[in-house]
Amino acid sequence: MSNFKDPSSSKKEKLFFTYEEFEKYISVVDDLMFRTIYKVFYYCGLRKGELKGLPWEDIILNPKD
Repeated sequence: MSNFKDPSSSKKEKLFFTYEEFEKYISVVDDLMFRTIYKVFYYCGLRKGELKGLPWEDIILNPKD
C-alpha cells in the first residue's frame, strides 16, 4: 500500500497549443488528409485520451462512399 497523495497538492500545468502555435505547426504538414484530421482534432478540442480512444472505423474520410 502506498502513501496517500492529496490530489490538490500537485497541480499539473495544462499544455495546449494557442491558435498561432497551431497554425505554425499545421503549416508544415504537407498531407491533406493529416492536415484535415489535425484541424478537426484541434477545433473539436479533443483531449489525448479521447483521441487515443477514437477508432479509425468511426472516421469517415470520404463521405461519398
